[in-house]
Amino acid sequence: MDSSRPTVVGHATRHLPILSGVEVVREGRVEPFLHAPPSLSSSSVRWAGLAVEDYSIPACVIPRHEHLDNFLHVVLRGSVKYEVLTRGTVLDFHAGPGTTFICSRHSLPGSMSR
Repeated sequence: MDSSRPTVVGHATRHLPILSGVEVVREGRVEPFLHAPPSLSSSSVRWAGLAVEDYSIPACVIPRHEHLDNFLHVVLRGSVKYEVLTRGTVLDFHAGPGTTFICSRHSLPGSMSR
């Protein structure tokens, strides 16, 4: 039984997948965004096309990866240094509490340091 809901995109209807968490592609493999477990996760809710995760992690480098889905990132505390490759452009920036950004599907963040 398919529990995903159809959505209208232009003139086409498509089904959104049930997401178990935020996943990315690294070196050709699909894996979790972070190797630490989230402190909160929507995985048990089984929403179609949406995964929500909350992390509180110490300083680390998040290896180069590609997002499978659109990705909304909100910094709640601490500071983060980012290098993001999107549409052939490398963006370097620092973020603090309140910073919000969206990585589009298939953007290629480089290293992220917390």
